[in-house]
Amino acid sequence: MKASVLIVSLAFTMIAACHSSRTPAPAAGKEELFSRNWKLVELNGMAPDLTSKEPFLMLEKSTGRVTGNGGCNSFFGNYLGAVNGQISFSQIGSTKMACPGLHVETEFFRSLEQVSAYSLKGDSLILRNAMKTLARFVASAN
Repeated sequence: MKASVLIVSLAFTMIAACHSSRTPAPAAGKEELFSRNWKLVELNGMAPDLTSKEPFLMLEKSTGRVTGNGGCNSFFGNYLGAVNGQISFSQIGSTKMACPGLHVETEFFRSLEQVSAYSLKGDSLILRNAMKTLARFVASAN
C-alpha cells in the first residue's frame, strides 16, 4: 500500500514538473507593452486591406500569453522575451471561421511566427525580424 502511494505521489510530482517547464516565464519588459490592445496599422510595409474586423493583439505580462483577433478569427498563443527588445511568439492557434479578406489574417499570423524583436515608440509597437519590419501597431482604447 505504501509503495502505491509513493508511486502516485511521484507521478503527480513529475506531471507538475513537466507542466511548469512548459509555462512561459512572466515577461520583464516595459509596462507600456502589456495589457493594451495593439491595433494593426501596417503589415509587411502596407496598410492592411480590411474587409471585416480590425486585427489587434494584447500581451499579458503575468501569463506570457498573447491574444487578439486576426481580422476574422480570435487567436491565442504564447510569447517569450518581451525584454531588451527581444520577443518571439509560439503555439499560435485560432478559431476557424470563414470571412472575406482571410489573406490579411493569414499574412498576419505568418508574420507573428517570424518576429524576433520589438520596439516601442510613443503609442506605436513595431514587430520585426532580423531583416525587416513585419508589423506596426498603435495603442487602441478598446
